[in-house]
Amino acid sequence: MKKLWKIVLVGWLGCCLPVYAGEFCQTLKACQRQAKAGSAVAQVEMGLKYQTGEGVNQNVDKAFYWFRKAAVQGNTTGLEEVGTAYYRGEGVPKNNTQAIYWWKQAAENGKSSAMWWLGYIYSRENNGVTIDKEEACNWFKRSAELGGDQWVNGNNPSYYELAACYYHGEGFPKDDAKAIYWLEKAKEHAGDEEIDEIDELLNKIRQR
Repeated sequence: MKKLWKIVLVGWLGCCLPVYAGEFCQTLKACQRQAKAGSAVAQVEMGLKYQTGEGVNQNVDKAFYWFRKAAVQGNTTGLEEVGTAYYRGEGVPKNNTQAIYWWKQAAENGKSSAMWWLGYIYSRENNGVTIDKEEACNWFKRSAELGGDQWVNGNNPSYYELAACYYHGEGFPKDDAKAIYWLEKAKEHAGDEEIDEIDELLNKIRQR
């Protein structure tokens, strides 16, 4: 059981990426100008540029500065990125309480990846955060039910996470039918490595 839950958290952590707006600004100067003028979308783009080093020297402090500018205007990507910066300690000291605070704001405004982050942080050991499988699975469920439109290639990692919740009976009562349903959803967009993991879990369900 514990091994499979670890696969859910570790094996799928890096498989999928949320879709960001991107390419709002024609040039770096235009982006800077629009960000300084108060455009939350341009502020997010500046944050992403400094986060990745695209066209600028990589600088997590400046990335956080711009993400927070966008976040206080209610931009969901800005809200999520501020939470993630606190979780990773990029541009600010690590602080899981603050990470959850910002992620929840993004999640309540419909950000699927922020819901996934909340599920993730409540399902594993974290400084200052008590494991709460029910809370985790509820966030995975909310994210999964939004579908895959907010994720690259439609591959929402919450499909697999939610299936594991039903498989283990952690957070929700055991329900093999629901576990199979969400595993099949995950399989629709998964890569070869992830498909092997999905098939392994499907076989375990069908054999018990």
